[in-house]
Order: sequence, then C-alpha cells, then structure tokens
Amino acid sequence: MRTEIIRIDPKNIDSNKLAVAAEVIRNNGTVVFPTETVYGLGGSAYSDVACRKIYAAKGRPADNPLIVHIADTQDIFRVVSEDQDIPMEKLSKLWPAPLSVMLRKNRLVSDVCTAGLGTVVVRCPDNPIATELIRLSGVPIAAPSANLAGMPSIVDATDAILDLDGKVDVIIEGESPRYGLESTIIDLTSQPYRLMRPGAFTLEDLQYAFGQIVLQNTMEEVKVPLTPGMKYRHYSPKKVLYRADPDDLVELSRTDEGNKYAFLCSEETGNRVEGYKITLGKRGDLYTIAYNLFRSFRALDRSTKSMGIIETFPENGIGLAVMNRINKASVRFR
Repeated sequence: MRTEIIRIDPKNIDSNKLAVAAEVIRNNGTVVFPTETVYGLGGSAYSDVACRKIYAAKGRPADNPLIVHIADTQDIFRVVSEDQDIPMEKLSKLWPAPLSVMLRKNRLVSDVCTAGLGTVVVRCPDNPIATELIRLSGVPIAAPSANLAGMPSIVDATDAILDLDGKVDVIIEGESPRYGLESTIIDLTSQPYRLMRPGAFTLEDLQYAFGQIVLQNTMEEVKVPLTPGMKYRHYSPKKVLYRADPDDLVELSRTDEGNKYAFLCSEETGNRVEGYKITLGKRGDLYTIAYNLFRSFRALDRSTKSMGIIETFPENGIGLAVMNRINKASVRFR
C-alpha cells in the first residue's frame, strides 16, 4: 500500500488538502490524524470494511472496540440511539474536550467498530484538523490511537510515519497533541456514571460536571472489554519497563546493577540519579509529565540501555491517568 503524507498547518487549515483525506474516509480507507490527545487512526464508523482495515493496520484484537469521533455535539445522534437518557446540556457545555462517553449505539454504526457490542464510545475532539476532517468526510470517524497494538500511543507525526507508512492510505502531519494521553472514558449507561478509563479529562473535572462518579478498577482482568484499554496490554515500550518510588529509583542508580537501566524520571529525581536518564518534567507539573510520557517510552526503545525503570507519581488530577498508563506499561520493581 502506498501511503500519502499530507502536511496541514492547524493555524491555517488548507481544506483542499484535507479534502483528499476526507475522500479516503468516504471510500472506506484509513487516515492517521492528530487530535488534542494522541494521533488517531481513522475510518468511517459506518463501514465494516473501513473498521476492519483499522484493526488490521494496528494488529488490534477484534474484540477491542473503537472510539467514534464526531465534529459537533449534536452529531451524537448520528451515532447513538435516541431512546436513552443523554445529558445533552452537560455535553454541550463540555465538548469539544478529551472526554469520551459510552452510550447505546444506533443501527448505523458498524458492529465491527463496536466489536459486536450494543454500546459505542463517542467523543468530540478539540482539534481543528480533526474537526474539519470529520466535517469534510460527512461521516463519524472511528479512530483508536494510531500506535501498533500494545505499543505506546503516538504523539508525533514522525512516529506515525515510522509505524504506519505502507499500512494506511493517508497520514496527516499536524502539530503535536497538547495532552499526550488518551481521552477519559465514562459509562453513561449506568447510574451513577462509571469512570472506565482515566485520561486527560480528570476525575475532579468529571465530578464537577456530573456529580458522583464510580471508579471502575481499570487494572482488573475482563473477558469482554466494553471500552478501549480494559483488557489488553497497552502503552508498553518494546523493552522491559519497571516502576519504582523515587527514592528506590535513586538508590538503584547508585549501584553497579543500575548501569543496565535507563531512568525515566522527573527533573527533581533526575538531579539525584547517577546514570542514563530520560527526563519527564517537573514532578509538580503532572500535565508536562503526561505530555512527555509516551515520548519517554519511545526514547527508551531508541536508547542503548537494555531496560528501563520509571518513577511513580501521585494519583491526583491527571496523575490518575499518568499512573494508569505507567501501571499498564510496566511491572513493579521487586
């Protein structure tokens, strides 16, 4: 397959260039595009053919449902059944945002997209390129993160090209996503609502907007994944990654054994580490830690070290999502 690379300036979107990608979507093809969270790998949410191509390009298990992206809040009715309680007033105030919601699907959405489930996860991305691509395509776009299955999510167009050139029809080069972590997912089919995947939209944001939110155990084993990120190994670098408290990480760095490791750590911890380190940002700035997290995983794989060890962080605010990704990508050090 020949992949076309299209460069789009988010501050001056060339709709004629973007229309090429939209035509690919309409014709059951696949397009990689930037969002505010990570890069997505998209196809028509109405097309079994397009959705199967997404699974094939990623090597994604067929029982792992895809997120559907819409251009405007009112477009949710192109995806979900209208005979259910939908908090439209709240969603209208919140979207566009890195927030995905699970509702009962309508008949238009491909069963391949939802892995045969009667529910669909949908969101309205806060990125001008993504919004215009969906609008020009004329259909909701099913789009998981653009990484190969199990690997760190893609936050840079260069990595999208390295991973997916020859596997998709089009890759859109845009600005780097500003969050660097996938969207938050909540289940609106239950009362009270459930947090299914922590993400860039924090638990505190959710509670302010919706009131009580039940925390789903996102690390437990499930037989049927209702949303992305629930069942399979996710976000992991190719090399073995351990996690440890900052003091334990520093102590390891000062031993002969520490020479085998790349130390993925905050600036503060890095100032105490002896050895090769990949800096994530200031420990008190968890948004910067989140932004650099997947970049650090890919930097580990490019390094000459045989394995990595990453610092753990407080699970408050976006730190809940940061630690969710770290926990899924690593094993506890001893």
